[in-house]
Amino acid sequence: MNSVLMQRLRALNDSIARLAAAAPHMTVEQLAIECGLLSTEALAIRDEVLGVAWPKQCPCCQRTFTPAQWASLAKRGYVGSASGRARTAVELRDCVCTNTLGVEVPMPEATPVRS
Repeated sequence: MNSVLMQRLRALNDSIARLAAAAPHMTVEQLAIECGLLSTEALAIRDEVLGVAWPKQCPCCQRTFTPAQWASLAKRGYVGSASGRARTAVELRDCVCTNTLGVEVPMPEATPVRS
């Protein structure tokens, strides 16, 4: 691999590690947005392709969440998607009221999925 590219990748990795250490409460999506690797527009396009309607509302406490607010919720993990679409999973996150919410997302690589 090109040495300049390797240097840039190391610098980016170091930046992400510093940011993660300084803000352990942030999710991977939030870190990627902070580092300029992911945009809220890209998340919106992903959701449009998957047919995810925003804002999401917690049926327990009635709070609503935009994509950016969703990314700030604590991630619980993934389960297999009931939609039958290949390569999708349901991402589970905890609402501030402790209820667990889910949104269909592209299946993350190397993520074990419980059915």
